[in-house]
Amino acid sequence: MKPQNDTPPPLPGLSLIFVEGGAFQMGDEKGDLWEVCRPVHPVSVSSFYIGKYQVTQAIWQTVMGENPSGFKGETLNVGLLLANELDVYDMSGNLWEWCMDTWHDTYHGAPHDGSAWVDLNGGESFVVRGGSYFDAPLNCRTTYRSKFLHDDSLDNIGFRLCLPIPASH
Repeated sequence: MKPQNDTPPPLPGLSLIFVEGGAFQMGDEKGDLWEVCRPVHPVSVSSFYIGKYQVTQAIWQTVMGENPSGFKGETLNVGLLLANELDVYDMSGNLWEWCMDTWHDTYHGAPHDGSAWVDLNGGESFVVRGGSYFDAPLNCRTTYRSKFLHDDSLDNIGFRLCLPIPASH
C-alpha cells in the first residue's frame, strides 16, 4: 500500500514511482553465458520509490546548478519505449545504471535483505546493470550486470534515483 502522508518532496522534472516491498529471485540461470548472474538467490526488499526515468542532464542541472560532465551536445529523449509493469522507463538498453554494490564475480555470499553489497577492500569497481544503447541485446536486461571503475565517466553510463521509505511507515 502506498503511504499517503509520506510522499517524496516534489522536484521539477523528477517523477518517482512507489515500489511495494517483497521478495523476488535475483539472477538468471537460463540461457546466460555469464557466471556473473549466478546463482539465482532470494532477495527481500522494503518498499521504496524509484525514478520513473534515469537522471537527465536537465534534472542534474536543476538540482546541482552545474554540468560536471561537460556535455554540450544534443540530448535524446527518455521514455520513448514502453514502460515496464511498474511504469518505470528505460530499465534496460538505454544506459548502464550505476548500483551501490561493489563488484563480486558471482552472487555467492550476496546479502538477501536488499542491502547494497559493499566491500571496499575488493577493489574499485562498482556494479552497473541493464546494458546500454551500444551493447549486444544479450546484455540489455536487468538480470545482467557488469562493472566499471568508480571514477569512469562514459556516455553510456547513468543512474536512477531511489528513495527509501522510513521504517516508521
